[in-house]
Amino acid sequence: MRGFVAHTCSRAGIEVIGILPAGLRLRDTGTERFWFNHTDAPITFDGRTLPAAGVIREAYDPNALHLRPDTTSCGIAAC
Repeated sequence: MRGFVAHTCSRAGIEVIGILPAGLRLRDTGTERFWFNHTDAPITFDGRTLPAAGVIREAYDPNALHLRPDTTSCGIAAC
């Protein structure tokens, strides 16, 4: 089912990220992406290491297609 959802998301132009680890949250704005670690331990995900209770702020272009072809889920609980 996750593969189907990932494929459908991809075809619709929805970014496919993957299943986020417990405690990791992601928020996109018009020009920035924020990664929040809500745990008391560091989390490494998708090449980033967030410190305990930390945040990473990145530049983000919502018009760019940010798909990762090796990802098999869309990073939302419904997947």
